[in-house]
Amino acid sequence: MMNLDKSTKRIAKKVKNGFQGYPQISLAYYGQSTELANKVVVEFISEAGVPPQTQTFLSDMDAKKDETIQTT
Repeated sequence: MMNLDKSTKRIAKKVKNGFQGYPQISLAYYGQSTELANKVVVEFISEAGVPPQTQTFLSDMDAKKDETIQTT
């Protein structure tokens, strides 16, 4: 649980700073409702004009609370 809290705080701090140039990472959570996200899509953009590298994570439980996904 400790690692999940640390990763959540680290992500929130980066979001608060806003766009700082490249590289850029975006996170998108998908699910059947706002309470349950079972899919996370991470996009990494190394520089302007380059297509993003995409990685998808799936979870049986809420992906926002899945320690393995969040710390990755």
